Amino acid sequence: LGGGKLINVEYDEATGKAAIEYPNTWESAGFKEFHGGKIPGTVTCFLSAGMAAGAISGALDVDYECEEELCVSKGDPLCKFVMTPMGDKRKVIK
Repeated sequence: LGGGKLINVEYDEATGKAAIEYPNTWESAGFKEFHGGKIPGTVTCFLSAGMAAGAISGALDVDYECEEELCVSKGDPLCKFVMTPMGDKRKVIK
């Protein structure tokens, strides 16, 4: 995930919501390398999102889902993943 480089990590104990930010993930870097300057207009880091959700789910023994709010591939300055405990009102990974 971005060569192991994290920019920021947040965790809210009250809600269980967590967020991590990377300067770039291997997926967004690979997309840029493969497609040059093309911007897909959507997030590309599906595996990284799943790995982040799996890591926090395993660490806290609670099922989590992940949404990538920002993605370098779509032109954002960084990749930001927000993990939320699963529930009826939450969205599936985007």
